[in-house]
Amino acid sequence: SWVQSSKLVADKYKVPLWAYEGGQHITQLPYDKDPQFFPVMKAVNRDPRMAQAYDRMMQDWISAGGQTFVYFTHVDIAKTWGIFGLKESPADDAAPKWQAAMRQRDTVSCWWAGC
Repeated sequence: SWVQSSKLVADKYKVPLWAYEGGQHITQLPYDKDPQFFPVMKAVNRDPRMAQAYDRMMQDWISAGGQTFVYFTHVDIAKTWGIFGLKESPADDAAPKWQAAMRQRDTVSCWWAGC
């Protein structure tokens, strides 16, 4: 629903809805020192269901009328304050988020007028 709300604001000002630094944002707050959180965060990001979540995110984006969508980062190591890369190393082509992004790149054609 927040994407649809953002689209209404974009339409009000007659600008396209673009995403910059898109993707999941599962992170441990700086003051939270729970040592059990980081392994859970890594497991969530590496779970095959994360690819399904990214597929759903893109479907929702397209359905709401969003245009250009830029993921936050290509490769980034897992850190306690976040795992934001589509993959955690350049060779990590099996990463679920990477797989979803590549599937989207290869199968989703331009969906808005003038693309």
